Amino acid sequence: MDFSAAAASFSEHGFVVVRGLFDEAEAEALETHVIGYFAEAVPSRGAESVFYDVEGDASSLKYINHPGHREAEGGGLEGGEAAAYLGNLDEEPRMLALAQALLGLEDGELAPRGERGRGEFFAKAPGVSKPTPPHQDNFYFSWKPASVVTFWLAVDPIDEENGCLRYMSQEIASGKHANGKQGLLPHHASHVKGFSQRLQEFSDADAALMQPQVLRPGDLVAHHGLTIHRADANTSHESAGGARPRRAFGCVYHAAECVVDEEGRANYVRSMSEQGLPGGGYAYELTNITLG
Repeated sequence: MDFSAAAASFSEHGFVVVRGLFDEAEAEALETHVIGYFAEAVPSRGAESVFYDVEGDASSLKYINHPGHREAEGGGLEGGEAAAYLGNLDEEPRMLALAQALLGLEDGELAPRGERGRGEFFAKAPGVSKPTPPHQDNFYFSWKPASVVTFWLAVDPIDEENGCLRYMSQEIASGKHANGKQGLLPHHASHVKGFSQRLQEFSDADAALMQPQVLRPGDLVAHHGLTIHRADANTSHESAGGARPRRAFGCVYHAAECVVDEEGRANYVRSMSEQGLPGGGYAYELTNITLG
């Protein structure tokens, strides 16, 4: 597939929607494997890798870390067809090609799998999910340079009622910086599990500028590590159409040249510790961060 137009839009706005990256049959297969994985593996996974908005309520599933992979350090794929499918999804050739195109990288310049995450599953259950506070992903990742992109592949129809992602385009966001360029803004404690940081300054006027991204199953939205984004709770249960899930598969790619910004990482870890999050917070949240 030719991703040149997507790369141009991504460069201009800081995010882009790729319609129908997975066709209808592939989107149906994605949902089938997600449902299958819930039945095959999720019940046996530990509390450190599966999260719920309401403990003990399986219908309130919020997040799965590295679906398809064993929880033990260095563990390979779990057993079962669904685990094999989800466990290898971040290595799907179109996903890799799109990441390379959006980051403007040549062959071999994208960090290999062993140096990045292995996929994540996100959900917002109707009626019990929480809003995602406005933030920039690279405040958490602390990559330098900030050559990092997050992918979010829709399993369900996703809109403003069930918690779609909302972005501030970099043309608007750049006005929040003294140099007129997009960069990392100050964050502070949010006291939200999985989202311990939020923008220090974010007004109602800023919220009104955020652009909702409506997706169909198989659509993919990608955003840069410096792009400001947030998501509302899933309130579909209050609509005439009734309650609907909001499920998506996510993964993060970065350039092989990226190194950790130690000062930025230290500021992040300090804020986590001050909030009393597990183990000082750093290892917990960086492993289990929910990006949407």
